Amino acid sequence: MNDRALRDVSVLNADKKRRAERRYLISGVGVSVVADDPIVRVLDVTMTHVQAHDEPCDVTLNVRQNGESWEIGDERGVMFKLPAETAAPEVTGALTSVLVDRVAQDTTAALVSGVIVAKADFAVALVGEDWESAIAVAIHLSLRGWSIVTPRYSFVDPDTRTVEPFSKLLYIPSRIIPLLPLQYRRALEASPWYATSNDLGFYGVDPLRAGTTAWVQKTTLRAGLIIDSSRRDLLGLVQEPAHGYIGACLPFSEVGIASASLVMGAIVPTTDAVERWIGSFLPITA
Repeated sequence: MNDRALRDVSVLNADKKRRAERRYLISGVGVSVVADDPIVRVLDVTMTHVQAHDEPCDVTLNVRQNGESWEIGDERGVMFKLPAETAAPEVTGALTSVLVDRVAQDTTAALVSGVIVAKADFAVALVGEDWESAIAVAIHLSLRGWSIVTPRYSFVDPDTRTVEPFSKLLYIPSRIIPLLPLQYRRALEASPWYATSNDLGFYGVDPLRAGTTAWVQKTTLRAGLIIDSSRRDLLGLVQEPAHGYIGACLPFSEVGIASASLVMGAIVPTTDAVERWIGSFLPITA
């Protein structure tokens, strides 16, 4: 873990709660997060591979427990509230969403919500509402020579399609563990977890612990798959054209990104279908 990201600037607020700062560089934007200690401890796990930042920051976010709620805000005021009993990993998840939205206001890159995998300089975005299926497919691809570039958010240059990853560790809800390959057992066992209302959440899953590659820094987005959550197919199915407007998920798609719909089935044949589709228009030998 980067020692600079762990440098404390400890202060005590009126409630005598320990607080600390973490600084990150995301899509060229310096971000400072000042938070209560439980949140900082989660950040130190999930942001292991996110670049630390030593310079003054463009964005400062504050997270604190204030009476009956957790509050996430910036210099303009509170932006997000959660009940005081919300678990620290869930608060940190909300902080992540606020953070990327705030960075998006200060960068020329486009914010993409989806899982991105890459082989050499060819990246594919798995987008749509069914994020759990997207991460399951990405994990299987990671055992076939692909790298997981980012598990949830990234920033993409709209002209060059260069991906600026946000390399937060994977979040895996226990309900999708049956979809994961056995090689990921070590990564799951090494991850901290917490209990949700009806599940367990593993919030520090690092693909590197599964012996796969991940966290590449430079790649080019060349294709997008919209997961069609309205249908199922026994063997998985990739269909062109995409069932929805890919521009709603990838707002720069008019510059030549290939697109299709992905209908989920059993996880291994679905992953096979994804690889066949990619190979049909641009064989990959890397």
